[in-house]
Amino acid sequence: MVTRKRSVVGKGRMGRDLLLAVCHELRTPVTSIQGCLEALLDGVAEGGPRLRRCLEMMCEETRRLNRLIDDLFEYARLEAGDFSMRFDVHDLADVARSSLENAAVSAERAGVSLEARVPAGGIMVRMDRDRIRQVFDNLLDNAIRFTPKGGRVTLAVGTNGPEAVASVEDTGMGIDPEDLPRVFERYYRAPAARAVAGVKGAGLGLAICRHLVEAHRGRIWVESEPGKGSIFRFTLPLGG
Repeated sequence: MVTRKRSVVGKGRMGRDLLLAVCHELRTPVTSIQGCLEALLDGVAEGGPRLRRCLEMMCEETRRLNRLIDDLFEYARLEAGDFSMRFDVHDLADVARSSLENAAVSAERAGVSLEARVPAGGIMVRMDRDRIRQVFDNLLDNAIRFTPKGGRVTLAVGTNGPEAVASVEDTGMGIDPEDLPRVFERYYRAPAARAVAGVKGAGLGLAICRHLVEAHRGRIWVESEPGKGSIFRFTLPLGG
């Protein structure tokens, strides 16, 4: 009876955490889009720079909403075990390069430089290519968003014994020691991260990365120091 009661309480708390996180993250983009639409309807932004700014803001906030919705659906499927993996042997270096190319536009917009330390090829791993690409995409997106203008994000791939090792390093704000053990928890966003203007999210991206890496029999962790950036690393077994 005691165990069941704790389980129910725990589930109730998780439900409240999810509801609060989603409501909080939905409020800002919806308010911004509403403000832009009202300006357009009132004729305040009929043309010129004001109109362009309204359209750019609505586009950016819509992307944020789509990202939040995608994360919620993805995490719900992962938690329920309602997802499939299609394993085959792929070159991890090729997947890393593809993700880096995709991140170039976001990095340029943020004023962050990208650096690659990726070998020509030959790091063969049995994996679901799309899922591991998703891990790279999430880690790069996080690094870019938490790195100030003029900073650098470095993606590296290599091997260590029987494992392939990948890392995404940034020159951003870093993570406080007390927050390090919790960064891969669902809905968790460190207080310092919440305080950064313009950085939004429900705290699901890293939890999704953990699920996907562990489904590949790999490991994922972070090394960080406040004011000196962060390095997110993950491993995957080499070979077929």
